[in-house]
Amino acid sequence: MEMDNNLIPLVGSGEVTRPSAVGAKFDETGKVRTFKGNTIICNVDHQCDLYTALIDVHEALDLSKVKSSFSYLPPESFHMTLFDGLLDQFRQTGIWPLDLPMHLPFSEVNEIFAERLNNIDIPYYYKMRPVELGFMRGGGAVIYLEPADEANRKYLHSAREKLSTLLKIRKPNHDSYRFHISLSYLIDWLSPEQATSYFQYTNEIFEEFNKKIVDFEIGPPEFCSFDDMYYFKPLLQLG
Repeated sequence: MEMDNNLIPLVGSGEVTRPSAVGAKFDETGKVRTFKGNTIICNVDHQCDLYTALIDVHEALDLSKVKSSFSYLPPESFHMTLFDGLLDQFRQTGIWPLDLPMHLPFSEVNEIFAERLNNIDIPYYYKMRPVELGFMRGGGAVIYLEPADEANRKYLHSAREKLSTLLKIRKPNHDSYRFHISLSYLIDWLSPEQATSYFQYTNEIFEEFNKKIVDFEIGPPEFCSFDDMYYFKPLLQLG
């Protein structure tokens, strides 16, 4: 029987022994590991309805029968990534800006990026719409988002193009990037039966979430550094 494409991120391909987050962002027990980088994100305001609704999703996921196969992110870290920056341990041609030495200390990379972003003109807030509770390539649960209307689609596209030009970063998924809010990372593959049940369960969770949150504003964008997936340190507010 052919595997449902929605389940592949949860069960793997059979060729990979463990989910991609294990050994990088988390260890095999789900404990967070050092994983340095920088990014431009829009944090979820802790006083808004979206944050409360995400807490409900977080708690519902933690009640699943397969919760031990996931490492859950702390609610304080909830955010939407506007533009991926660089990762300290992935210094590769095609991803690393050509005008930055590959050996440059990451603290200096952050300083250079902050200088380049200092006067960027991009929108302060973006109106988004949740479309599904799905799974990233490595199996982590995320709320996928889309611009709430055509105007916001243009704002987001323009902002990402400006950021790409200033930072001299254009990753292979630049044009196909899907906005999202990450909730967890998979640390152990599920069986096909477990994945099917979990997928049905997460669909039910999203239905309840979507009754509360139809669309929302998120912002302002911030240039941040991070040492792990639990905390994103603001270096510069943009917009």
